[in-house]
Amino acid sequence: MEEVLGTLIPVFGVVGLGWLLSASKRYPTEELGRLAISVTSPAFVFTLLTRTELSAREGALLVGGTVWAIGLGVTVAALCVRRSAAERRGSVLCVGFWNSGNLAMSCSALAFGAAGLEASAVVFVTVLSLQSTLGIWIASGRGGAGELLRAPLFWATVLGLLTRGLGWEAGPWIMTPLKMVGDITIPLMLLTLGGQLRTLEVRSIGPSLRAVALRLLVGGIAMGSFVVVFDVVGVTRSVLLLNAAMPAAVLNVALSQRYDAAPELVASTTVLGTITTACILPFVVAALT
Repeated sequence: MEEVLGTLIPVFGVVGLGWLLSASKRYPTEELGRLAISVTSPAFVFTLLTRTELSAREGALLVGGTVWAIGLGVTVAALCVRRSAAERRGSVLCVGFWNSGNLAMSCSALAFGAAGLEASAVVFVTVLSLQSTLGIWIASGRGGAGELLRAPLFWATVLGLLTRGLGWEAGPWIMTPLKMVGDITIPLMLLTLGGQLRTLEVRSIGPSLRAVALRLLVGGIAMGSFVVVFDVVGVTRSVLLLNAAMPAAVLNVALSQRYDAAPELVASTTVLGTITTACILPFVVAALT
């Protein structure tokens, strides 16, 4: 119980602080979120990838499990949701793409240490990359490759993998400031999540609850089957299963608003999903630690 509380209280404490701070215009949630995605996250991912201890197999399993879960989620939601085209697109976004950054990385770091943080960062990059391409295509009906190529996080990932693969070593005058900036990523993301939750309204309760249930059910089946079939063990297994319990990503709200993919449904699903995850996470963390 002490490990569970030590994982969850700090996470939701910072989320709560973000919720309180968002009442003041001096702490604009949108600007904090943009800073996290465009500045601190690329620095965080680059420094993490250049010094990661993950093996090639572990990295492949993390990417493979994430892609499988997203693919199954998108497919199942597309087949199960029989509402308007806009609501179908919004539901597919919510079921397919989960909060792999704010909550998953924070809980992984506190529950499983540095190894958990490294593994969760791989999942985060994979989800965000697919969300910037497949997610945009789902929301808008057209490709999003251009968005991915303009994302700093994509190039930070490429450079990090290239640096690691070729055995290059950047000097401390490069790595130290990057690490300093990257280290604020997780608390900044949690503050942003708290602020975003305050601004979202819950309206489409029935369809949203169905989307929440589908997100957790499909996530659990996808990750559970993957770790069994490929005999995934250790921290890699724990991080994948933890991600299965995550709610829909807040970025889905921005995509749904931009491309008119039932934004009210997506916002409601995000809020209700986050509340649901907060209720079940103690049991999930206890089972995995």
